[in-house]
Amino acid sequence: MELERYEQFGDAIRRRRRELGLSQNALADRIGTSRQNLAEIEAGRRMPQLTLASQLAHALGWTLDDLDRQLDRVDARMRWLRRAVPPDATPVVWSRMAGHLLLAEAGQLAPQFAVDAVWDAGRGTLVEVPGSADPLKTLFVAGCDPFLEWLWQRTPHPEMHLYIFSMGSEAAIAALSRSEVQVAGTHLYDEASGRYNDLIAHLPFETQRWPYLYWETGVMGALEKPDGWVLRERGSEARALFERSQRQTPLEQPITVELDSHWAIARYISIHPNLAGVGLGAVAGALGLPFKQWAHEPYEWVTRAEWMGDPRLKAFESWLKSAPVTRALASLPRLHPWSS
Repeated sequence: MELERYEQFGDAIRRRRRELGLSQNALADRIGTSRQNLAEIEAGRRMPQLTLASQLAHALGWTLDDLDRQLDRVDARMRWLRRAVPPDATPVVWSRMAGHLLLAEAGQLAPQFAVDAVWDAGRGTLVEVPGSADPLKTLFVAGCDPFLEWLWQRTPHPEMHLYIFSMGSEAAIAALSRSEVQVAGTHLYDEASGRYNDLIAHLPFETQRWPYLYWETGVMGALEKPDGWVLRERGSEARALFERSQRQTPLEQPITVELDSHWAIARYISIHPNLAGVGLGAVAGALGLPFKQWAHEPYEWVTRAEWMGDPRLKAFESWLKSAPVTRALASLPRLHPWSS
């Protein structure tokens, strides 16, 4: 009976693929799997993992509700929250309620959903959320502040639990706009105005902003004639700063490697001291790397004003302004209070 239900599901996938005029190779490419794996699914010999199932629904033009109806024939214990979520949504939350596995965007969790874990697309892994028994205390924050997690571990707040998604300012603002996170951190530079964070004023919703600090961004590692460059990914503000400097004074050395965080860049350079990277002076100072400042950038946090009744956001605001956080930041090199 179990094999028969698997075959029914595989038949539904095959019929839909053929309706769309897709070959197995074409569909496999769209969902990031092999043709052999897709053939096994269509033959009823294998069931897709949850993330692959989400990608499969998207590629077939189905909502997760449509896919749910197919999967319901296979395993009555498996349910998806009845809303379509793009397979590349960041973040996505896996939540267990009444014994069923649910899927939802992080910012759209209803209070009754206890969060077990989050799918962090940036890290490409399912990550357990501590303290998830009370989802109303879990606040999802996106940004590139390399010290936020350190601050949180050093000075926790009893009224909230932070889950931090590491991403550039532009991606963080986009995640906030899609209601995937409740707070975004940004230090975006607007070349038209010559100012930072002007984008916030043009968002299609009212915002609450929390000035945070200024940090120094520049070159770390081999300051004179490096053999190559270690950079953040495209779309990050550190990468944009490098590209602006290239237009003013082109650099001949090649880009050796791209990494996804300031810490990763600094650690890589500490092993390869003949290379240079663009990152934060505070991170360079923490690892004892030479540093030359290129910019003095304001970093701030932003949320939707309509959400300010949420006790998690009130807790976040009071935590940012607390004496323990202020003292911890003051202990780090090349970071400056917003007022300076």
